[in-house]
Amino acid sequence: MFFVLAVTVLMFSMFFLFMTIAEALAGHQVSALVRDPARAPRVPDVELVTGSLEELPHGHAHAVEAIVHAAASTAFHAPLDELRRINVEGTRRLLSFAHRCPRLERFV
Repeated sequence: MFFVLAVTVLMFSMFFLFMTIAEALAGHQVSALVRDPARAPRVPDVELVTGSLEELPHGHAHAVEAIVHAAASTAFHAPLDELRRINVEGTRRLLSFAHRCPRLERFV
């Protein structure tokens, strides 16, 4: 059974995407990285883990077997520097985190 860290912006606007990911991972232990679990929609059989691309859950690294990266800013009106910080640097931090996951088999 995979322990999957689903990294996505779990907001109501992205809920359909996350539900699709969660359904595809049925039968696996799935954790979703969310900034504020109290405000995030509840998804059956998904553990909500507090964090962000800036604050990754390093305590979970030993158990992660797969990472599904679906987090991004799509605020196209935002300044380019902000979008690079979120999308490019955030992905870079997640890849660095992935290198510290000894059981990691997949990064999607």
